Amino acid sequence: MSIEKIGGRSVRVIQPENKASIEQDRNTVITEHKEIEKLLPTVSEKFDALIEGVDMETLWRVFVEHAHKSGVSEEMLNKDAFTTLCLGKLRDREKAHYATRANAVVFDVGAIDDIDAIDFLLLLVHEMVHATARVDIFEWSDGVMGVQAGYAISSFSHGFNEGVTERLAQEVCAAYMQQTGQDIAVLKERISKMHERQFLYSIFMSHVGEIARRIDEYAGLQSGTAWKAIIRGAYSGDLLRDPEISDLLRETFSEDFLERYERIGYESTSEELVTFDMDYDMRPLHMDARALDDWLAYLGLLEEYEKETPRITST
Repeated sequence: MSIEKIGGRSVRVIQPENKASIEQDRNTVITEHKEIEKLLPTVSEKFDALIEGVDMETLWRVFVEHAHKSGVSEEMLNKDAFTTLCLGKLRDREKAHYATRANAVVFDVGAIDDIDAIDFLLLLVHEMVHATARVDIFEWSDGVMGVQAGYAISSFSHGFNEGVTERLAQEVCAAYMQQTGQDIAVLKERISKMHERQFLYSIFMSHVGEIARRIDEYAGLQSGTAWKAIIRGAYSGDLLRDPEISDLLRETFSEDFLERYERIGYESTSEELVTFDMDYDMRPLHMDARALDDWLAYLGLLEEYEKETPRITST
C-alpha cells in the first residue's frame, strides 16, 4: 500500500488507477465550474463576491485554533479544500456539498441568488468542517472506492456525523465573527431560522451535546472534556464501533444505545426520534433566537465571549 499526499493529507491509495480516478473527479468538478462561469456570468460574479466577503486567512486560523484546543495539530487538517470552491448542479435541494473525492466544496448554482453573506458563511463553514476532517481514501473489499470524512465512514452514523459537524461549524462561525468584529447575535438569529426549516440538525446537535455531557458526568470529567475528545475523533478517523467508544456509550447509557443510535439519520421518522429521546432522556436543544447566552453556553463559549464582550446579553 502506497502513501500519497492528496489534498494536504496523507491518505491511503491502494491502486495507482484509483489515484487517477480521484484526479479525474476533481477535474470534472472544476470543468463544470468553468462552464457555469461562461454560461451564467452574473451568478458567477455574485459567487465570487460572496467568497471575497470571507476573510479566508482568518477563517483558517480559527479552524487551526479551534482544533488545537482539542489536541489536533494543524498538520492533521485538510487545508487544500479551502482553495477549491466551485459552482455546480447539486441534487436533492442541497445548497452546498463537500465533494470528498474531488476534495472541493461545491455550491448549487440554482441557490446562489437566494444566499446572502451570513448564509454563505454558515454553508461554507459546515462543509469546511467535513473537508478539514477528511482522513483517508480507501478501498472496500469489493473494489468500491470511498473517502472517510470525520465520522461519516458509513451512513449508519449519519446523525452523529452531522451533529458533530454542525456544532463544530457553529463554534467556528461564532469565533470567526468575533475575531472579525461582526455581531454574533445576527448569526444566532439566522441559525435559529435555519433550524426551523431543517429541524433535524437541531436534533442531531442536541444528541451530540447530550452524549458529551452525559459522558463527562458518568466519568467524573470536567465539563467539555468529552466534546474535545469527540472533535479529536473526527480528525483522527475514529468510529462509533471502535471498542473503546462503543463500550463507553453502552456504559453511559445502556446496552442497546449504540445499536439504536446508529439508525438515527435523515430517514428517521418523527415518531422514531421522539421515542429515542424519551427512552434515553435526551435533553432537547432550544434554538430560540432570543437566547444568545444560552446558545453560547451550549457551545461552551459563553465565558470566553463574556470576557471579550462583557455586555453580551439575551436579546
